[in-house]
Amino acid sequence: DGATLTGRVILPGGMDRRAFNIAGELSSPSPLKPRPGMSPDEIEALVSHPDFPAAMARIRRFPVSVQPDGTFAAEDVPPGDYDLQLFAARIAGSEAERSNPMHLETRLTVPPDAAPGTVVDVGTLAFPQE
Repeated sequence: DGATLTGRVILPGGMDRRAFNIAGELSSPSPLKPRPGMSPDEIEALVSHPDFPAAMARIRRFPVSVQPDGTFAAEDVPPGDYDLQLFAARIAGSEAERSNPMHLETRLTVPPDAAPGTVVDVGTLAFPQE
């Protein structure tokens, strides 16, 4: 019963889109949410925080579909602020290349006046250079 969030994601210059599987998730922000790149000690401190279980229960998650041309969408997103996380994992190349996905995270907003069915286009987002 919310808006449809759309956009497009691009890879760093010269990378062949066909060599990657791109997936993503949109979720409500939380200071107690695990983030890619956290060290084992940081993760341990986070999950042992007394407010961690309640914070995780309050997070709303929305799947993000990514098309072969890089366009993406999340549907039925109520107004508010969200963290968009996209991951690009190599499906071709060496084992080392395949085991180290690229990550893009950004904060997005669905405006408070967005009526159900409204399309909110967030534009083009780019994965950082590896």
